[in-house]
Amino acid sequence: MAWIWILGACLLVPPGFVLAYLFVAALLKRVPANRKARSGAEGISIWVVSNGPHSDIIVPLWNELIDWRSFFDLRDFQAGHFQFISFGWGDKGFYLETPSWGELKPKTAFKALFKLSTTTMQVSLHEKIGDFYKWKKELRLSDAQYLRLGTYIKNSFYRGPEGKALRIDFAGMPAYEHLNYNFYEAIGQYHFFKTCNVWVNDALKVAQVRTATWAPFSEAIFHQLDKYDGQTTPRQLAKSSPDISPEDASQTPA
Repeated sequence: MAWIWILGACLLVPPGFVLAYLFVAALLKRVPANRKARSGAEGISIWVVSNGPHSDIIVPLWNELIDWRSFFDLRDFQAGHFQFISFGWGDKGFYLETPSWGELKPKTAFKALFKLSTTTMQVSLHEKIGDFYKWKKELRLSDAQYLRLGTYIKNSFYRGPEGKALRIDFAGMPAYEHLNYNFYEAIGQYHFFKTCNVWVNDALKVAQVRTATWAPFSEAIFHQLDKYDGQTTPRQLAKSSPDISPEDASQTPA
């Protein structure tokens, strides 16, 4: 949950910095990037999803523009009839060493906040777009927008000699047991000003989608996405859904 993150930050940095950080975050979520951009009625569907603290991007596993099957070795995943692939960038310590937000270690948080650790990308395959997210938003992109988004995502990975993403050997955790996933070496450093949500927000900027100027928290992204397509996001319904418990919403670290 976001309040756990804020509480942890208060223990590591001066309270004045935390208050200023929250003030700027609240301000810049209301200042749109790509202000005049609007979604068309046609196009390629993608989804921005969030469990509360953490946001992911979901796109088709393949289409005529990008075939993600050539970027990963699908033998590393469970077999299935998968149609979609999701990407979630974040701190490697959070992803690989933290079962849940409630078990976040001060050392892990400190290294993440102050650019002392590396990052990873969680990649999951899906047969359908699930309803277990706290917030979910479908967007339609033109071919040009989708290609820009795909380039941004690919450039967030370290690649091997054959151009494929570099998989990290990981035994797994209970928090991810409902996912068909792998972790891969990612480019960049996680810190106060570049969170998992900032990565998603920057992806939308590159794709010329209307989004927040800066979005360290998921809510800032969804605040602007409503104005991109002119439709109310189902996130308010999701918040009250009996299928989503507070524990489910807070399990995946970012």
